[in-house]
Amino acid sequence: MSGLSASEQLKELQSSFQALVLREGDFPDVHCDVGVSGIADCFSPQVWAYAHLDFVSQEGNAGLDRYLRALDDTAQALNLAPTPRPYRAEFPTNYRSVFPTMSRVYNVDILHAAMTCYKVSSMIVNDDEYHYGETVVRLGGELQHAWLQMVALLLRQPAEASSKLRSRRSLMQSFTWGEEVPPYDSHQDFVLELRQVLDRLDVAWTVFEEAYIFRLIAIEDEARQPMRDAVTAGQSMAAACKEEDEQQIEETSQRFMDAISRLNALANVEGKGRGDLGYAVLKCATAWLARQEDEEPGAQQLIQVVAGGVLTAFDEMQEWLRDADLERVDPYLSANAGLREHLFNLEQQWEIGERYLTDAEGFRGLMDLANSLQAISKESEVFAAAMEEFSPDFFFVLPRLLWLSALLPAGNEQRVIRELLPECELSARQELVTAIDADLRQLYQEVRGSCTAEESRCVLMKAASQGPGSGNETVAKALASTGIAIADVTDERQQELATAVDQLLRDLEGWSLELTRKSPAEWNCFALLLANTLQQGGGNGKLTIQDNS
Repeated sequence: MSGLSASEQLKELQSSFQALVLREGDFPDVHCDVGVSGIADCFSPQVWAYAHLDFVSQEGNAGLDRYLRALDDTAQALNLAPTPRPYRAEFPTNYRSVFPTMSRVYNVDILHAAMTCYKVSSMIVNDDEYHYGETVVRLGGELQHAWLQMVALLLRQPAEASSKLRSRRSLMQSFTWGEEVPPYDSHQDFVLELRQVLDRLDVAWTVFEEAYIFRLIAIEDEARQPMRDAVTAGQSMAAACKEEDEQQIEETSQRFMDAISRLNALANVEGKGRGDLGYAVLKCATAWLARQEDEEPGAQQLIQVVAGGVLTAFDEMQEWLRDADLERVDPYLSANAGLREHLFNLEQQWEIGERYLTDAEGFRGLMDLANSLQAISKESEVFAAAMEEFSPDFFFVLPRLLWLSALLPAGNEQRVIRELLPECELSARQELVTAIDADLRQLYQEVRGSCTAEESRCVLMKAASQGPGSGNETVAKALASTGIAIADVTDERQQELATAVDQLLRDLEGWSLELTRKSPAEWNCFALLLANTLQQGGGNGKLTIQDNS
């Protein structure tokens, strides 16, 4: 209640009515928008203009809010009892916050819906179309009619009305077909009819509000169904896990991933919104983690980053759904920040798992590479520092080490290269690397009588970590570190090998550019995966990758 007297409240009603903002001019052509059948024919174009209120601009909404408050206050000042609204007690929490009492509480959104539902009789939620139904559209037309009756009354106010209202009144009379309707000369007659009009408006408003809000509640409940399906599937999977029934675990996990895929397609607007996040990735991740302890440290950390990342994202998604309050979930699923965040992370981890875990042979090559890189980090201070600091040097060195790991005789990482460069012919490059490796091993054997494949491999990997120009220094240090006296090796023999190593390093530079530029997005993903793996402790089991493809 505003606290104004009845006469003062009527002036506020008049003032706020004058402040209403109409769209597309004050008096649009009635024939361009006939509305609900018959309504447009009942009113002059000037009255019909008030069915075209501005619900968009800040000024328009502010004017409507002020006028609706004035309507409520005027009804109270005239001692009009509100139409009972017991249905509001059945509203869910989100609507009870908008309609906290059983009093009128005229809401701008309700008026907007009534004015437009004959044109826009459905809404799109999560890519599905939901119709309001004939009842809502019909009741919206009745509220619109009651609203325009009120407008017609206010445009026919007593003679003391403001000049702006007199101008609008004369326009109304000039546009009214049939007999002209004179303005009120009696304030008492005006108030009497105003009471009747406000009563009819309140009844029409209440009936429409009930039908419209309950239809919205039904639409929202249906729109939340994909979320409800995911929650139910997650509960079934958790129950199967408690019973340790392997067949049930697999079946319920598949259903859960199907439900998650549907959610992802609807709500993950920040990612790709894939609807095919298959159970196979989860199954592979679980299998790799089960054999993790049997692997060398580098491979263990790789499994933890890739497979652990999948399982961590999966568990976090399941936990978020378990704790979600469905009544508070926005039916526009993509509007839920927590859901978006978990789906985005899950999709990324799933794509990484799909890319690497489902190809057992390829992932085995990647694990061998992780072991090799971890081993060289213990031998090469340059590479260890670049890895520890996550510096740009790490990303310059990495492709050289990958090439050597794949091309050296003991290497098992060729599958990795073939995935990144499927059209590349490796045989000639492998022959070159094999020849230099053989020369290095022969030198060891000539001087010391023996040489393991690991020793020669270590020398070349250390050289690759330093880059072109480091051949002579690397070879000398490598020979000295294995107990070979430099005097036992001729300068010519050492220089010959150093020159060959330097030439190989220059070749590796060109091959590295080829590797990184063929598919930058693919390479970035691969490099970040290894960087995360090689960080001390293997990272946190989660890998976040920005896909630039």
